Amino acid sequence: MYFHITDYDGTIMPNVKDKDFQTLNAKYYTNFINSRNDIKVIYSSGRIVESTLLEIEKHNLPKPSYIFGGIGSQIYDFENKKYIKNHNQEIENDKFDAKKIIELIKKEGHILADFNNEHKICCDFLNPSHESLNDFHAQIEKMGIKAALYLSGSNILDIVPKSVSKAKPIHFIAKMLKLDYNDIVISGDSHNDVEMYKINAGGKILLPNAEQTLKDEIKDMKNIIKVKEKYAFGVVEGIQKFIQSK
Repeated sequence: MYFHITDYDGTIMPNVKDKDFQTLNAKYYTNFINSRNDIKVIYSSGRIVESTLLEIEKHNLPKPSYIFGGIGSQIYDFENKKYIKNHNQEIENDKFDAKKIIELIKKEGHILADFNNEHKICCDFLNPSHESLNDFHAQIEKMGIKAALYLSGSNILDIVPKSVSKAKPIHFIAKMLKLDYNDIVISGDSHNDVEMYKINAGGKILLPNAEQTLKDEIKDMKNIIKVKEKYAFGVVEGIQKFIQSK
């Protein structure tokens, strides 16, 4: 059995307002996954689980085994409809205070996103630059909070506890299910996917539409699968190449 662990926005689902194009990609990925009985899906998204569940229903996406939400801060067992608790024992040491971070976001004039939780805050960060992001991070640290900041697209900023990453839930589930890492294929498109690509997965799909920061980070890694197509079409192309190599 193969496991496809994939980001959602910008990977399977295009970051465009063209709903027909979104539907086309969703159907293409869904039809491919449903045509096979040897692939299980895990969504690993910057979105919190609740938001990802809405997207699965909205676009009739393949039902996953698990959802990793909030850049790895949540693990949701989709089949049993329950969250897996205590998968990251280090998170409490980060002293993450969502309320204080939200207050800072509003004070600085940034726009808070709709879906947040106690371990993941997202906002539209106005006029991001290396300097402004460093200053914002420094203000968070002054509050005694250990946080990691991930900028996606032009201005979407995710703020999570420092100990959180997309790699940790993969290791947790792999150990729990006794998975062979060679049977895992990864796909993502942005900087918050870097840690996921660092695991020793059997295949790591590099989409042409991936952000340059991700491309630069993973270009010399092993098991990179380069594809020609974008979004879901490229993801499927990559999975097919991965399986054919076995």
